[in-house]
Amino acid sequence: MGISQDDYARHLAADSAALANAADRNLDREVVACPGWDVAELLWHVGEVHRFWTRTARANGDVQAIEVPRPARHELIAWFREGAGDLERLVRELDPDGKCWTWSPAASTAAFVPRRMAQETAMHRWDAQDAIGIAVPIDPDLAVDGVDELFDTFLPAQPARVDASQQGVVHLHATDVDVVWEARLDPSTVAGGRGTSHPATVGISGQASDLLLALWRRRPLTSLTVRGDTRLAGGLVGALDLT
Repeated sequence: MGISQDDYARHLAADSAALANAADRNLDREVVACPGWDVAELLWHVGEVHRFWTRTARANGDVQAIEVPRPARHELIAWFREGAGDLERLVRELDPDGKCWTWSPAASTAAFVPRRMAQETAMHRWDAQDAIGIAVPIDPDLAVDGVDELFDTFLPAQPARVDASQQGVVHLHATDVDVVWEARLDPSTVAGGRGTSHPATVGISGQASDLLLALWRRRPLTSLTVRGDTRLAGGLVGALDLT
């Protein structure tokens, strides 16, 4: 199992198209996972993010603030599709070893961009579809890569937010693809990754998409199978600052 740069481009294209399709005639729908947003605001956010990373990936290590004029509401979907297409072309042509600014100390090359943009778009595609009641699970391989990204890219970029009473080891098992991760929580850090090396205080299992959605606070932990200290399971989700 592994995600190639072409895979990221393929997922980006498919999820961008699905997001735009979900938004069509549904711009006023509330996005539950993003309080205060409707689908129009979600589409604007993802389109602006696409344009930011397209420009940043082309800047050879520099990052420049860009002001993207917000299109009129009736132009949002076409504007979004245009930016998504430009980003997809960039992803397909990008040198993954090239210089690129990122916000994570664990990622310092342009390889960050295809992965982050595929993951960002998949999650917000799910948000848009959820807003209209037709949410389709995230592709299992992409979801596994998304959990990997939480451990290897997000956690090194943020301070721990662990309650002193919520120390222990969480095992995560994606049952549909048989992949396991371990998260170790203590008051100073949250760390982990693929595989297990310590006995579990709590085990969380479910399909890869549901695991990723739960870690991103899109699905409740009750949608998964939790064995052991359920408070610690909630502590893991609470410790992940994904804002």
